[in-house]
Amino acid sequence: MLIHFIQKTGNTIEKKNEFLKKYMDL
Repeated sequence: MLIHFIQKTGNTIEKKNEFLKKYMDL
């Protein structure tokens, strides 16, 4: 359960980073 939660959190952080990079590129 804890590992799955960490993986989900990591995926969310990666998506936010990708979104921020795209936003900054604009």
